Amino acid sequence: MDNVLLDEYRNAYKNIVQKKKEYNKKRARLEFLLNNRLVKEYIALSEELGDDRIISFMKREDDTQIRYLFGEFCRKSKTTNEIYVYLGTYKYSYDCDIVHSEPDEQVSRNDESANYSLYRNIEFDCTMMINIRNREEFENNHTIIYPDRNYFYIGRRVNFDKIQTEFARDLIDYGQEEAVKRVLAKSRKIK
Repeated sequence: MDNVLLDEYRNAYKNIVQKKKEYNKKRARLEFLLNNRLVKEYIALSEELGDDRIISFMKREDDTQIRYLFGEFCRKSKTTNEIYVYLGTYKYSYDCDIVHSEPDEQVSRNDESANYSLYRNIEFDCTMMINIRNREEFENNHTIIYPDRNYFYIGRRVNFDKIQTEFARDLIDYGQEEAVKRVLAKSRKIK
């Protein structure tokens, strides 16, 4: 090995030794800091905020957060107010374009060709398909909200999410009894 190469080799070794000393110093400082109460709190908060589920939840709109949280607590609940939102009355359609349309056709509530009505529980995520012959009995045994026009999308589609979100907000702001009264006030009379 010639002298020039030997000098480069020595310098490289000295450089490694110097970096190792710096590394060990930084490592010791890190160990010292990790025992500091504030640093531990900082790390815990950083990890919590770095959790993808939390980031995703925090980026959601308020209404979406409320519905998500409401759903989480409803799944833990063993009871329900047995309040259902009327979603419409349908008749079976046998000649539909499965890809581009709904399989069944929505009809007027009193249409004689109707086969079933749909109801969705305001607390539990379940939709009930009730045969027209059993509809009166179902409606007599449950509290039914027939949404007024403020709760419809274009046409006759019910905006269930809007009703459920308002109910969830009212539960927080006013409590169970008042929230039930307020959601029932959203119902229109059926002839």
